[in-house]
Amino acid sequence: MISIIIPTVEVDKIDVFASSFLNYKPEIFELVIVNQTGREISEFSKKIFSDFDCSYINTDRVYSAPLARNMGAKQAKYEYLLFADDDARILDCSSKQIKCIKDAVSEGNDVIVFDKGREVNNRFESYNKSSDNSLTVFNFTNFIVEWNFIITKVLFLKVGRFPYLGPGTKRSAQCGEAFLLFAKAINNNPNKIVLRDIKISHPDLFLTPKPSLKVYGYVYGSSY
Repeated sequence: MISIIIPTVEVDKIDVFASSFLNYKPEIFELVIVNQTGREISEFSKKIFSDFDCSYINTDRVYSAPLARNMGAKQAKYEYLLFADDDARILDCSSKQIKCIKDAVSEGNDVIVFDKGREVNNRFESYNKSSDNSLTVFNFTNFIVEWNFIITKVLFLKVGRFPYLGPGTKRSAQCGEAFLLFAKAINNNPNKIVLRDIKISHPDLFLTPKPSLKVYGYVYGSSY
């Protein structure tokens, strides 16, 4: 079984993630929603999540991105943790995809990574343009974009959870916390696999650069 950790700071966005399961609701997933909005999620999401083993962590303020995910991981029941964004969507979720995940778990993989990109004119455009599916210390940044991976809880705790990097961690867009987590995880020589057939669509990956975001990126980087 796999625990999916989904923090949300904009309650309407979680409808996007919930839409992953409109046509198929895998029984292997537990959902842990870290709701930092002070509002209830929509009836649409509630109805879909009611078919899962689902728990909620309701906070009275917005926490940093890594801390919110660490809170969800602490409450998770199962051996494997899947971190997801509230506005990301698993495309074409089906029994075939779930079998791929089950096989990867049964093979003893400690890290399972999916393909991540966006939908353009009903076509998936991957963030990773390489055809290389090996995952090494030299190329893992091509695969790890924000939060699109499964990791065993044992390994997650062993490498110290998501680190806090400073002011930039109020948002996760720079990927720094995931990069540091993975750098430490890979140094532990885990069994790992890339499942490119499982695609995560995320709308914010290809935003047009803005000067204000460049300034923000500098502030973020200065916290390393």
